Amino acid sequence: MYTAQPAQEPALAGCHDESVVRLLALAAIIALVLVVLEPGGLPAREPGSSERRLQLGDRLLPRLMAAESFGALAGGWGDVWANDPSVGHVLRLDGRGGTVRARIPVGGRVALAVDRHSVWAVRWGGRFWRRPNGPLLRIDPVTDRVASRVALRTPGGEPLVAFGVLAGPGGVWVWGPRHVARIDPAAGRIAELAEVGDEHGELTGAVLAGGAPLAATADGHLVRFPRDGASRVDPRPAPLAGAELKAVAGPRLLAARDGSLLAVDPSTDRLLWQRPLGFHIGAVLAGGGLVLAHGGALGDSGDRLWALDAESGRVLASASLPVFGTSGMTAVEEKLWIATSEGELVIVPRVLTRAFLARARGWRAGTSGGPDVSEPAQEGVLDPRPLTTRRADG
Repeated sequence: MYTAQPAQEPALAGCHDESVVRLLALAAIIALVLVVLEPGGLPAREPGSSERRLQLGDRLLPRLMAAESFGALAGGWGDVWANDPSVGHVLRLDGRGGTVRARIPVGGRVALAVDRHSVWAVRWGGRFWRRPNGPLLRIDPVTDRVASRVALRTPGGEPLVAFGVLAGPGGVWVWGPRHVARIDPAAGRIAELAEVGDEHGELTGAVLAGGAPLAATADGHLVRFPRDGASRVDPRPAPLAGAELKAVAGPRLLAARDGSLLAVDPSTDRLLWQRPLGFHIGAVLAGGGLVLAHGGALGDSGDRLWALDAESGRVLASASLPVFGTSGMTAVEEKLWIATSEGELVIVPRVLTRAFLARARGWRAGTSGGPDVSEPAQEGVLDPRPLTTRRADG
């Protein structure tokens, strides 16, 4: 197993200007990346496809054994927050290099969400274990301690089953197979509980859209949860039967089903595009007109990272990862962090992340299936920040 070591800047004979040394070292790194990502040095595209396949091997990607196993992964406050369900901890990993900054006991497997004030962790047993879950834990990122606990019970005292937690500027919600509960963080209790009937099956996924939860049922109906304690099921089904909602990309809902990624317009319930990728799709990130997803495809030497055009679903680039069993992904400090179920953390460095996104955006901008070279590259083309979170301390 390769473990990244701190890079050593070369000592250049006859050069005493440290800034010159740094510039030459940076130039060497950029040259390496350009060689790796140079279209002429990559495998040929598949007929009719604009996808460029990259090989991100052991020598380019730092890999850390940071836990016994990894479950949920989230980025926030400039760091990576990861659940190690085997020991019942949430790990706070330094966003600069992956060092464990804190180990916070949470008692088992949790789903994670991060907002401007807190890290939220809800205890759950997975989709197949229908025992009551909870509590919902609020972790203070200043002290790295559990600051409060919210019991997950109905007004009548019945315990709830939780699948996930959503957090954003509009509030905090916990969702399960037949409900979405809005949390009052100040009071430490459930403020509103919206129930979903049996007619359309269980909820198979939920995301925040327009500051409020939006969920999908087993038969493909979208369920909206305005801030009045009610639930509203769309009268016509969207093409989401059996799909799991993953993310929001502008006006599009992104979902995964049977190894395909698909986009739906929630205002019309219309399918916008569907793209087969592999046999499994994990986490999905969206920003800057791109969609990133990780997962597995048959015949690969490891799991794969894909970059798609959010508008058309076209695969713009993909990279083979040197690991199997990826379980989560987030973007922090302009790096991609990909975790595995075996407790390994793969870090795609900033320069490679920028190059990968730039390559994808170059193919997206081109009008003839190739990179747009009619204009010089601008800073925004190389900027992965729509996908990232930065450190709170700057």
